[in-house]
This record gives sequence, structure tokens and C-alpha cells, in this order.
Amino acid sequence: FSTWSFVEAVPLDRKALEGMIKRDLPANIYRCKGFLNLAEDPAHRYVLQVVGRRVQLTKDRPWGAETPRSRIVAIAHRTTLDAGHLADLFGSCRAVIDIEAPRQLAAG
Repeated sequence: FSTWSFVEAVPLDRKALEGMIKRDLPANIYRCKGFLNLAEDPAHRYVLQVVGRRVQLTKDRPWGAETPRSRIVAIAHRTTLDAGHLADLFGSCRAVIDIEAPRQLAAG
């Protein structure tokens, strides 16, 4: 087996992540697990469990003093893990954050 890990400070988009896993996650990935920082609920940590195409996201505890960030580990057959492709897939699930929104609200 081979493992691959992903750490991301930018919140992830839940729908994008679930869709990517169900549509695009390579079949040679046996399992993924980790903690997620989701844009839809930035105050709480979520637990990710993936087996095949089955995705389970469970709300966990508040982040508290811990810096919110997603940490995911994938397990694949040792000769078929494409780290660059996995980084692109999970990276594509970053939430789009509108940095102009606070300024617009303040000016409005």
C-alpha cells in the first residue's frame, strides 16, 4: 500500500468535495480519512471517511484553539498512487472566498 496526505488551510466546499469523490476519485484509492475545515460550517471540524465511492461526513467538535485546516490521508495500491492528480482533485474543492464581500457590506 501507499499513502498520500493533503493539508489545506483554505476551507473546502462540501458539495464540491462530495461530488469529486463520487465522480472523480480514482478507483485505486481504497480509503480516505481525515478532518475537514468546511466553508459551510467554519466553527466545527468534520470527520471524513471514504471507502470506495461511499462518503461519510460527520460533524465533530468545535475547532476551539486549534487552527482550522483540512487534513486528509488516502490509501491506494502502492504502484498506482498519483500524488499530483490527487492534489489537483482535492485542491479543486477549495471554497471560493469573496474577499470583497466584507468591504461591500461595510460601505453599504
